[in-house]
Order: sequence, then C-alpha cells, then structure tokens
Amino acid sequence: MRVITVANIVLNRPRSLSRSGFASHLSAVRYQIEIASHQPGDLLAKVRELAIEVGENRHEAATLEISPREGGGPSLVYIREPQSYGGTHYGVSYATCEVFPALEIDGRYFRVQEVELTREP
Repeated sequence: MRVITVANIVLNRPRSLSRSGFASHLSAVRYQIEIASHQPGDLLAKVRELAIEVGENRHEAATLEISPREGGGPSLVYIREPQSYGGTHYGVSYATCEVFPALEIDGRYFRVQEVELTREP
C-alpha cells in the first residue's frame, strides 16, 4: 500500500495551440494518471507532456501556464496559454485538472478524503 497523487486531466482543446484562430481540433481528451506530487510544477510538466503527445508543437506546449483560480475549489487547477497567445482568446482553459491523494493497493486505486474529527465537550 502506498499514498500517491492522482490527477484527472482534461485537455479541453487538444491541438488548438498548433493552429491560429478557431481551426477545428479534437474533442476533449481525458486522462487519469499518477503524477510525481501535488506541486503545480509537476502538474504543469505533465500537461505539457500530454499536449505534445496529442500533437502540439513542443515550443507551443512550453507556453502553457497555470491560470489564476477560476472557481471550482482548491483541488482544481486550470492551465491556459498566455493571454496574448496568437491573438486568440478562448473562453475555456486549455486543460482542467483535479488533483487528489489516493491509495494504491495491489494495483487498485482508492481516492482519499480528509475528514475532520470533532469531540463533544
């Protein structure tokens, strides 16, 4: 048994970095994978890697950055291209990521949720 960090990553607009304007692109692509840690840099590195796997140019994938919170809670992270990227502004982030701890037991994974215990006085 070990505690790991899992990320649900949705690339909302795969291949949109490699095209200017509103060129057609693939439907959203979803991944549920283990990442090195919950640190933003590890998550961003994984999203960049996945973007390249779906056909983005390495240089364009390197421009992705973590966006300020857009709501949705502390476990959600949004990844966007810079605002001035190619003159195109999208209403949806390039990737939406949910990061959480999980237990791996014999090849099975279980989401871990912290609970707060209270004692009556």
